[in-house]
Amino acid sequence: MVDDCLDEDGTSVTSVNSSSAAEEDQELLRVIQSIATKFVNTTGYPKIISLLAEHPEGLTLNQLKKNCNLGFVFSEAKKAGKDFIPLPQFLSHIDGVCVRRIEGRDMIFPDDDYSSAAATPALPVTTIPAITTNGSSPRPGAAELLQLLAAKFPQNSFPTNQKDLKAAVLPLSRATPTISTWLLSGIDISKKIGVQRTEVIRRVLNEFKRIGCVSGTNRDIQWHSAAISTILRQEPSATETPVPMEASSADSLHLIHLIDTTDKLDQVCATFPFSGGATSQEEEDDCVVAVDCEGVPDNLFLIQVGTAKNGAYLFDCVNLGAEAVCKALTPLLTCTGITKLFHDLHNDAFALSRIGGVKNLHGCLDTQLVMEALSGKVITGFNHMLDHFDQESHPLKQQFNRERINQGRLFSVRPLAPDVLKYAALDVSLLMKAKERILNELAGPLRSTIQRASDRRAHQAATELSTGKRRICFNVAKSYAMASLELLQEQEPENMQKPVPLVVSDDSHVLLEMLPPDLRATLDGQTDRLCDINLDKGRQPLAWVDGKRIHLGSDENRLVSAQDIQGVVEQLVGGFGSDNRAGLERQLHRVAAIRNRQDDIIGLTLRVGRHVTGNAAMISDLLLNDPTKSILFLGEAGSGSTTVLRDVTRQLAERFNVCVVDTSNEIAGDGDIPHPCIGQARRVMVPSLDKQSDVMIECVQNHTPEVMVIDEISRPTEVEAARICKQRGVRLIASAHGDLRKVIKNPELRGLIGGIETVTQAKQGSKKAGNIQKLKDQRAGPPCFDVIVELKKGAHHEWRVTLDAGKAVDQVLEGQNYFVQARTRDPESGALAMALDEV
Repeated sequence: MVDDCLDEDGTSVTSVNSSSAAEEDQELLRVIQSIATKFVNTTGYPKIISLLAEHPEGLTLNQLKKNCNLGFVFSEAKKAGKDFIPLPQFLSHIDGVCVRRIEGRDMIFPDDDYSSAAATPALPVTTIPAITTNGSSPRPGAAELLQLLAAKFPQNSFPTNQKDLKAAVLPLSRATPTISTWLLSGIDISKKIGVQRTEVIRRVLNEFKRIGCVSGTNRDIQWHSAAISTILRQEPSATETPVPMEASSADSLHLIHLIDTTDKLDQVCATFPFSGGATSQEEEDDCVVAVDCEGVPDNLFLIQVGTAKNGAYLFDCVNLGAEAVCKALTPLLTCTGITKLFHDLHNDAFALSRIGGVKNLHGCLDTQLVMEALSGKVITGFNHMLDHFDQESHPLKQQFNRERINQGRLFSVRPLAPDVLKYAALDVSLLMKAKERILNELAGPLRSTIQRASDRRAHQAATELSTGKRRICFNVAKSYAMASLELLQEQEPENMQKPVPLVVSDDSHVLLEMLPPDLRATLDGQTDRLCDINLDKGRQPLAWVDGKRIHLGSDENRLVSAQDIQGVVEQLVGGFGSDNRAGLERQLHRVAAIRNRQDDIIGLTLRVGRHVTGNAAMISDLLLNDPTKSILFLGEAGSGSTTVLRDVTRQLAERFNVCVVDTSNEIAGDGDIPHPCIGQARRVMVPSLDKQSDVMIECVQNHTPEVMVIDEISRPTEVEAARICKQRGVRLIASAHGDLRKVIKNPELRGLIGGIETVTQAKQGSKKAGNIQKLKDQRAGPPCFDVIVELKKGAHHEWRVTLDAGKAVDQVLEGQNYFVQARTRDPESGALAMALDEV
């Protein structure tokens, strides 16, 4: 019996003995549905969903089978007695998968309806997707690209072959963030550029075919004006540009709103919360936003604002101008009734004030200060903060190169790349997601305390004296632990270590009295900046003042005579040691000799020695908070390391048994009685340079110091002696010449930071090449010094502190940068500031 019937789409089909065929179809359908139900619980299901998300332009069946293991499907079919099941029919029963037949072949696409339903509530989208003639909705990137092509090729004069289409499309692939997201995400950049471009064109053609805009072959592309007109008639919203953004496993889809035109800026800022005031009870209940800035503190490229209901807004300060954006956002930023969540507020507030003109930032809540109040840590990374509140971390923090971010290369380029938009939006989206947990932990008066401290920080950043660095101080009640100035002012003002003004004592007049009378007059009124005086036989007398060379004496023809040199030498009570250095009785000044081959003195260098009270206050936490950590001061000659050691010695001697191994009597001066600048510390003299290592070990054996201070470690024997003293439990405070990288390269000093050894690593190569051997430098052992303080000549109030010397050495040997605390001091008030730098 032959029956004519209609298929679901209305076409005529022929059925032979329908009853038996229908039963078989029903049985097959039940098997497919059963397998599909089981399949969603296997590892193959998320693989398919992930693969389709990376290829929104669609995949063929062959491409899907190559990348996904479907063995489970066929094994289950055999168990059900089916040797074969149609794969397109099976895939159509999988949630999140859509099968369409295009030009005679089945194409697999992600199911847009499923994505929207499965996601957490998406941010509102103001644009309405256009419906094409075949009923499919174009992706936002495809619609925008089609608009640009229509503007470029009026009257439907589109390219009719793939070569011409590629030439037209490639320059537009980064025209907007949405197009970039669609065309460039998931492209394998390790492949040749030609392969990447071919993949872009393939995505364009597949999508245009899917929505019915084109048909035909690559050599003969047919454009369908009816479908194109339908899409072009749907104009995008003038308020927002929604951009899809895969954020994390918990949030399958977010939308960010890029505000890059004046019209968008005006319309957005006329609505709550950007307008600054709540007009309803619902708005009053939702008066918390998250704010972040990019390019700070030196630039302001982007301002992100995260809201609870409307998603993340990105304000383009490059296209709109930082002042215009900040002026529009001023009602929000200055409103006390809206809480603004910042992470690391001081740089943002500095840029908003200096570049954007926002002087009265109020209602801030710095999550850095929140973490300090909860954990005691002054600096907490963004992801560590999220982890503390049991939130998922920012997935792009580690991927983005910190140096590129700091230098502004990522955020200054327009148009912004999709991953840059995603990175910036996640900064505020994740902060808003953690909002409830953050506010719940700030119970009672703690929230208002931190908000007042945050407003203090914002106000301080806006002052003219601000440098954009965080203000720090030390908590006396907690063994001088470092704390943020603003938080300690609010919580424990009585426990703050007061800023210590510097008091300089140099007694330079004692050194000047050794000079001939006609040479002294030139230096009147300049002794506070005097560093060295050079007297060389037969040459003009010179002095170095504030880094500049000046001639001594009123007569330009005045030369140094042998009598001038001898007159100075005769005033030295102790004479010169084996290192050609001599000192003055109970003075900190030093005289060094230059000799000829007959051992006669033909030149002198008179260096002014100073004691600066309060100099060590910049590292009070390192000295007093953990009494076990050894500290190495590094700097070139004249950087002030010896001057620092004097005040460090005085401060430590108030609490500990301190012995100074004084190489050339430079720390405590010449003579049997040490200079009072070292306080209660004891001084052990070194008879000659070759004896210093022995004196160091002897000091430990005979005098049992808790702390040993050594000036200018420079020989391998002294390095080994320092290692022995460290192993015997003595805390070391010492100085050496150079910086950390130079010490690592110096074979005589590298033992101070653990030593360097070269090891051979075997690496598996090809079958023909066999194993490949590679030499690698690595740290040989634990460093003698736990903390490194680097000083710079002429920058006496700027120190670089490395808190973990071993880790920094490992990073340098790996070819990486390492982090330091850049601490600065106001020489007038003694106020301290600190920033994290990568060097």
